[in-house]
Amino acid sequence: MDVTRSLLLRSGYKRTTMDEIARRADIGKGTIYLSWDTKDDLIRTLVIQEMVGVCQDISRIAMLRPAVARLSEFSCELFTLVFKYPLFRALYTYDKETIGRACEDPQLGFQCYRFTTFTPFRDYLRMLHESGMWDPSHGFALDALLSGFIKLHLHAEIAGARPVRP
Repeated sequence: MDVTRSLLLRSGYKRTTMDEIARRADIGKGTIYLSWDTKDDLIRTLVIQEMVGVCQDISRIAMLRPAVARLSEFSCELFTLVFKYPLFRALYTYDKETIGRACEDPQLGFQCYRFTTFTPFRDYLRMLHESGMWDPSHGFALDALLSGFIKLHLHAEIAGARPVRP
């Protein structure tokens, strides 16, 4: 799985083949097909692993750091998580060059640039709303703010600049 992740990030979806994965992992291609029917199934598994990682980190952060109950603090943490998990970032930014059809996979249940539709974050916002700390009508504004920070950072990264973290 690490080999596949590495190839996707380095070579992209189109250049990553099951043959290349097997060769670099030093296993037979048939061994891969015992677990996954297609390259897309394998990629979906990797993306799900990263989504689980994001969920675990969100839960851990919310439990261990009470200051994160403030949405501004939590937004900074989400920004950091997008860059910690590169395949999740590819899903979030609809990067088809990296993860291919996984961007549109209904089984993943994720809408690009929309954290407020991501179940663990939606649950967090519901908790804030029940505490009187969040107005659900601000969801679009929050998604716009987070996606703006992330796009700015990605564009700066491409241009070779080192943007200041929000």
